[in-house]
Formats: sequence, C-alpha cells, structure tokens
Amino acid sequence: MNETLQRLIDVLPPPLARPEPPPWDRAVEEIGFQFPSDYRAFVDRYGGGAINEELHVSCPTEFPYEPGVSPGFAGYLEVRYPYSS
Repeated sequence: MNETLQRLIDVLPPPLARPEPPPWDRAVEEIGFQFPSDYRAFVDRYGGGAINEELHVSCPTEFPYEPGVSPGFAGYLEVRYPYSS
C-alpha cells in the first residue's frame, strides 16, 4: 500500500466491508487504457461514492448511473457529468 493511501486511511477509515474490486485487468481490452495505480488502490479500498457530499469518486464497475449507459468500463466513458436526476 502506498504511503498516501495509508495516510488517508489513518484519517478516514474505509468501510468495514471491503468493496469488490473492479476487474482492472480488463480495462485496457475494454476501453483502451489502464487507470492510474493510485486511483485503483483507492477504489479497491473504498469503492465509489462521496466523501462528505463534496468529493465524488466514481467506480467504473458501479455504472450505469443513467438509463442507457453501458455497464462496466464502457459506461464510465459514456456517463455525462454533472449527474442529472
């Protein structure tokens, strides 16, 4: 675990139930690139969601957030920000 993630864990404990990590090894095949290692480490430990309703972190495999958005990594590229209701 990198030092920055450990410092975050020290001040913001992760969920008790560890989230299911995305299948990162499929990212390059499905969308043509790999996500940065620090982002992958964060999502593997915390999952997606919001911190204090101010910082929103998306998890590629938690899509679709909108009707018609593909599941998985492809949906991550299709979703439009900001989220609409």
